[in-house]
Amino acid sequence: MGNDPEHLTTHDVATILNITPQMVRRYCAEGTLNAWRTLGDRGEWRIDVEQFEKNPNYIQMVKRRTKNLMMANIVEELSTSKEYQEAMDQIEQERDSE
Repeated sequence: MGNDPEHLTTHDVATILNITPQMVRRYCAEGTLNAWRTLGDRGEWRIDVEQFEKNPNYIQMVKRRTKNLMMANIVEELSTSKEYQEAMDQIEQERDSE
């Protein structure tokens, strides 16, 4: 998939495996999952993607993440348009007149 992340977070893996992020952190600490920590031994866990690439929930997570990124880009583009600014100004004026 072209939008695959370089690594997964504990939240990502919790979503994929349908478990809590706390269980994911435990699996990371035990060595059950191939993972490493940022900032030495005090940072957040980063989990290798390869161990989940064939999981159907992984594919759904990547699709959802891609869709969210696309939506964020659309909102950012719209927020800089003149029509958007005019609509927001009109909403503020209506709120102020209430």
